[in-house]
Amino acid sequence: MFYFLLKLMKNREKPSPYECGFNPLTSSRLPFSIQFFLIALIFLIFDIEIILLIPLIPAILKSNSFYFWTLSMLIIYLCLIIGLIYEWNEQSIIWIK
Repeated sequence: MFYFLLKLMKNREKPSPYECGFNPLTSSRLPFSIQFFLIALIFLIFDIEIILLIPLIPAILKSNSFYFWTLSMLIIYLCLIIGLIYEWNEQSIIWIK
């Protein structure tokens, strides 16, 4: 008798797991642009470098060795510019190909 009642109460939503609104029976692979990933990664790297440079400004103003801090910031900025030129030459920054 339980078997017959179970057939009457069949609902396709109840046996499926809830996965944040996504259908778990379809393919889990979504198309993802590798170009978008590269741009996001480059942005993240340059953003972290800028965040690390911001605390150097008060250190320069309070320090006696002004030329040392200025030279170190110029070297860091030079590394940033060289990295940007490298990414530009590798065509990682160009969105439309």
